[in-house]
Amino acid sequence: MLDMRRELCYSAVPTCGSCIPTIRKQNSQIITQYLNMVAIRLNRQGSKDRPFYKIVVVDSRSRRDGDFIAQVGTYNPMAEGENFTLNLEEVEKWISQGAQPSETVASMIKKARAAKA
Repeated sequence: MLDMRRELCYSAVPTCGSCIPTIRKQNSQIITQYLNMVAIRLNRQGSKDRPFYKIVVVDSRSRRDGDFIAQVGTYNPMAEGENFTLNLEEVEKWISQGAQPSETVASMIKKARAAKA
């Protein structure tokens, strides 16, 4: 523990009072980094000029149409009226665990919550 404090703190004294806030700040940055690793976004399917999207939970570092963790809905921009489905319970579970929705998916979640109420 003393070695870790020495590495994290600029002070050479391992028991200084300024070590503890420095350690907490760096630990919170590490935790925030890991929480932002899961995203809820669109995964394009369909053929040329006929787009269809799956709303999926993915590792944020993976490519757009790569492997996903879970599918939570669909979006068909070609359809009229209600053009998306969304499992709100599943989405809420993932958001509570730290998943970050994309802007498009966030607007769909907002519309789905309004329709449900």
